[in-house]
Amino acid sequence: EDVYPEAFWAQLTEYILALQGDDIRLPGGRYACAHELLRRGVPCLVGRSLGQVCHIVQVAIGRRRILGHLQCDLVPFQHSEEWAREHAALHRQPAASRQRQAEPHLPVATFDDVRTGLTRLLHGDKKGPRSFTLGNLKKLFRLHLKLELCETALGYSKLHDLLNDPRLSDVCSVHAHGASAFRIKPRDAQSRRRATPLKVPLVHAGNLDLAPEAWAGPALARDAPPAYAVPEQRPPALAPAAPLRGLPLMNCRPPSPDF
Repeated sequence: EDVYPEAFWAQLTEYILALQGDDIRLPGGRYACAHELLRRGVPCLVGRSLGQVCHIVQVAIGRRRILGHLQCDLVPFQHSEEWAREHAALHRQPAASRQRQAEPHLPVATFDDVRTGLTRLLHGDKKGPRSFTLGNLKKLFRLHLKLELCETALGYSKLHDLLNDPRLSDVCSVHAHGASAFRIKPRDAQSRRRATPLKVPLVHAGNLDLAPEAWAGPALARDAPPAYAVPEQRPPALAPAAPLRGLPLMNCRPPSPDF
């Protein structure tokens, strides 16, 4: 939770943006970074405990985005890998990576390639659908599809956000796996409870006194003959109406169905 005033963040931002040369690199760990900032004597941190500065570093990385990661270090956000990915995604350009530098010949996957590739990876195994971790997805694209999966070329700064694109909702889904990992599962592999329509068997008028449990009999098969198709199954004919007072029985007829 961010409990510090805006004036404090303005002072810390001013200090971070003024860093130059090797001073822009801070230790990548939250504790080590906080210890280094206290050692440097940052004016707005003077008098604060190490625990408070650890919390400040956490907020500066997450909510405030004053610091970001560059390899194993923390640097001003405009020098970080996060900023580079967001800038590349804004312009739909592949972000620079060590793997792309090692294999520059692989073509970058289009969105149609991503759909086709995910379907092949998730359903291409003869043993049935399979799942895999998010961290292995790019490696699988290179190994099996000979394609470079680059989310920034498709307008996303994070691979997780790309896979949550509504256009992929019928192909796969992403689930939390452990504390900080994610697992990609085929959409068809998820267990779904499908609503089954209730089919109540027809009951003759003479059987209406059955207990309610008798009304929920077994579901009828699709190829079962229509009700009363067999003559023996037809219900008994309706009894003639009771005679009206003063009239002979022969002149009485059952009421019209359109009555």
